[in-house]
Amino acid sequence: VVNGYLELVGVEGHVSRRREATARLADVHAQLETRFGLTPTPDTETLLATLPTDPMPVHAVLARVRLDIAEERYEQALRHLARHGGLQRVADMETLRGLAMARAGRVAEAREHFSKARQLDPRHVRSRLELGHLLVTLGDHEALQHLNDILQRLSREHPEALMLRAEYAINAQENLAQARSDLERLQGPMRGQ
Repeated sequence: VVNGYLELVGVEGHVSRRREATARLADVHAQLETRFGLTPTPDTETLLATLPTDPMPVHAVLARVRLDIAEERYEQALRHLARHGGLQRVADMETLRGLAMARAGRVAEAREHFSKARQLDPRHVRSRLELGHLLVTLGDHEALQHLNDILQRLSREHPEALMLRAEYAINAQENLAQARSDLERLQGPMRGQ
C-alpha cells in the first residue's frame, strides 16, 4: 500500500530503490546464514519472498544462489545463474558458478570460473579467495598463505573483509574470539544498532 501511494504521488523510482535495498540485504543475510550459520532477522527466504522473480534483482539472484549452494543444490544454483546470467556483477556470478562446481566436484570447471571472475575484475577478492580455498582443498598449502595475505590487505571495516577474516579464522581454528567480534560488528548495523 505504501509503495503504491508513493508511486502515485510522484516519488519516482521508490519501489525499484526499495526492491534493490531489500535484495542487497537478502544477499548479506544469505552470506551470514551460509558462511557462518547465523540467523539474521528477517531470514533470507522471508526477504526473497517479498521480491519479484521476473525480473529478479541481481542481489536477490546472488542470495538465492548462495542458499542453493549451502543446501547442496548445485545444479539448481547453476540454473539460476544461467537464467539470470545477463545481470550485472558478472564477477560475482562467475565466482558463484565456480563455487557451485567446486562443491559438486567439478574442480577443473570451478577453477576456470574463478579465473574468469579474476579476469573480469582483477580486484575481485572473493574469486581470489575461492580459488585459494580450492587450491588448499587440493593440497596446495602455499595457497593458505596466499589467502591470509589477501585478508591482511583488505580494509579492516569493509563488510566483506569482516566476513572473510572471520571465515579464515574459523577454518584455520585461529583467533576465534576475533572472528566472533567481527561477526557481531557486522550484524550490528542490520539490527539497527
